[in-house]
Amino acid sequence: MFDVSSLGRTSRSESLGRTSRTESRYVSHVVSRPYFTYWVTFVQLTCFFFMTAVYGIADIGFQQTNVTGQVSCVTTFLGI
Repeated sequence: MFDVSSLGRTSRSESLGRTSRTESRYVSHVVSRPYFTYWVTFVQLTCFFFMTAVYGIADIGFQQTNVTGQVSCVTTFLGI
């Protein structure tokens, strides 16, 4: 039968065994490296520096520019 007096109690050896298993799972999890995150960060930084070198840094603020010229108007005939 089930013994109610031992409910919630564990012996010291069981407790130590459980802790070592938990620690071993934690250590194995910590040892793994997030290589995908490193790769994505590397690619984003490479693209950022390349695009900054090619296009430069944009001006901060707003400015208004007036452009004058002729506009070409092309009409299409759908023939429906």
